[in-house]
Amino acid sequence: MYRAGWLRARRLPIPVVSVGNVTWGGAGKTPMVVLLAEAAARRGLRALVLTRGYGGDEEKMLRARLAGVASVAAGADRAAAAARALRAAPADLVLLDDGLQHHALARDAQARAPPPVSD
Repeated sequence: MYRAGWLRARRLPIPVVSVGNVTWGGAGKTPMVVLLAEAAARRGLRALVLTRGYGGDEEKMLRARLAGVASVAAGADRAAAAARALRAAPADLVLLDDGLQHHALARDAQARAPPPVSD
């Protein structure tokens, strides 16, 4: 519906980079987001990491791993989660974790996580 133009993606006031691929779980998307957030911090940029949450430990892990490096927000409505997070703390860019199929939030760039390494 987004591609057909029936629904419009919400645009944020800062760049959004979506990290994703078509694989569910274990494909390296979240570790890639962590690496990108750390790289941004080394360059003096403040990242906001957006994740779906899914009620698991991923949000807690991201918050612990990125403490002092990036802010983290979670929610099914990632545009709303981003808006809340940006009101609480400014950021220079958004890293959308596992956002390949999340079309409600407009993105400025997309990075595909590398394919999993097989044994």
